[in-house]
Amino acid sequence: MNPPDPAPLRGEPTRLHPAVLGVWALQGVFSIVVIVVLTGIVPAAGAAMLAVIVATMVLRYLRFRWRLEPDALIIDEGIFIRKRRVIRRERIQTVDLERGISHRVLGVVEVRIEAIGAGGTEGKLAAVDPATAETLRRILLGRERRPDAPRTDEATEDPRRADEAEPEPSPVAPAPQVEERVRTVVPPERLVVAGMTGGRVGVAAALVGFLFQTMPEDWWVEGLGFLAQTTPDPTSVVGIRILVVLAVFALLGGFFLSVVATVFTHWDFTLSETDETLGVRRGLFTEHRDTVPYRRIQAVQVEENLVRRLLGLGAVRVVVAGRAGGGGNEGTDLLLPIGKRNELYQIARDVVGLEGEGRPDLEQMPWRARSRRYVRALVAAGVVAALVGFVVVGRFDAWWWPEIAVVFGSVLLPGLALAEGAYRGLGWADLDDHLVVSEGVLNRRTTFVRTDRLQVLETSQNPFQRLGGLATLHLRVARPLMGSSPRALDLGADGAQRWREAVAGRVGRPVSRAPGDEASATPAHGVDEGLWLPGV
Repeated sequence: MNPPDPAPLRGEPTRLHPAVLGVWALQGVFSIVVIVVLTGIVPAAGAAMLAVIVATMVLRYLRFRWRLEPDALIIDEGIFIRKRRVIRRERIQTVDLERGISHRVLGVVEVRIEAIGAGGTEGKLAAVDPATAETLRRILLGRERRPDAPRTDEATEDPRRADEAEPEPSPVAPAPQVEERVRTVVPPERLVVAGMTGGRVGVAAALVGFLFQTMPEDWWVEGLGFLAQTTPDPTSVVGIRILVVLAVFALLGGFFLSVVATVFTHWDFTLSETDETLGVRRGLFTEHRDTVPYRRIQAVQVEENLVRRLLGLGAVRVVVAGRAGGGGNEGTDLLLPIGKRNELYQIARDVVGLEGEGRPDLEQMPWRARSRRYVRALVAAGVVAALVGFVVVGRFDAWWWPEIAVVFGSVLLPGLALAEGAYRGLGWADLDDHLVVSEGVLNRRTTFVRTDRLQVLETSQNPFQRLGGLATLHLRVARPLMGSSPRALDLGADGAQRWREAVAGRVGRPVSRAPGDEASATPAHGVDEGLWLPGV
């Protein structure tokens, strides 16, 4: 690997790597092909459009500059409207390196910088040589000094003498390697299982299997044979059968695409760690290298959907302060796409610095929380049965009470099972420096929160909770722009208030045995003002 370019790292405005022209061209190859075809049909118009595209790329390259100042990364860009973006180093959350196919072909890397409060990627360097990108990443994450940063004199430890010294003009040496320990690697066969069981797809797959087993064979014949016939009335019996068959094939198509997308997106998924950061490397066609500093992690969440729970599997995510957007599986919030239950909870414990093994023992919510879920199931079954009854009346001018009763029972029994599962999924634990909350039935989420990461403690009651004497305690953290903070759902109202007051006395207290302790001395949200604690 060539040594990094010292110019932008010393504060000198520098253009992107010239290979960026090739990257942009390959990324817009479809448009260029269309224009080339148009050139053969209308030569003058096609040639003019091609010339405009090429000129735009060249001007964009010539007007782009970036440099690293002692306290900020500065990016100047724009053809007609000039823009200057100043990204303060203390606001930087993550620095990710990405290599698509075009980057690999041309031997460059894309650098993405995200900052606190940004609505998306705050800064992007579309093409940088790998050595410079790696050095920049280490500097921005605080692992390395700028090449021209003054050094304290070892004998006198007088920073003034270091300031008077001239920066060394020698090229920047390759960044020293920080010990990076591989925590786990997800093999391809596990990724296939992840795609087959991920999110709602796993539930859809179970539904498809159930339909295959229960649907009569003549349904398939009628459903597939309609292609050679006139489309029947969708409200007729045959039409309903056809719609069910089409729904099954749509679920199968989504199921297959989910598996393929999961394998491609998370290929060679590797979780590594240092004393200060977690690292994720993934991707088949586009290689992503994401870095999550411990000091930015607000909470860790173990997710186990219904299918994965039966198989003893799940996934691990982190809540990172100010992380922009974040589709679940696409961002650095995913620490492990799939793993065994013991492995998941061990990773979650290690990330937040909680000793022990396995899932903590959780306190259950009061019996009133169970009653609330049973009432929901009863109301849902009644609504469905009533709708079916009105359909029957409208079509046959008669109430088919036995059939309606069957519908009511068919909806009520699984509804009660889900209600019981939802209640058993609720829980909370107070482990002094750490809080653990759990909720969910189709997708159970167990969240670990460090008390020194809490921003706001808040209790709330909706009208139905007030009737049952219940409340929800919200554990507000510096969360992403999308998603929600952890919560203890349906606690007893008095218990929620007492717990809020007890936890408030520990907010901001340093957590013992926390990963990256030195880095965590700086508030993860970049603000050190007091916390708003309602009612405390």
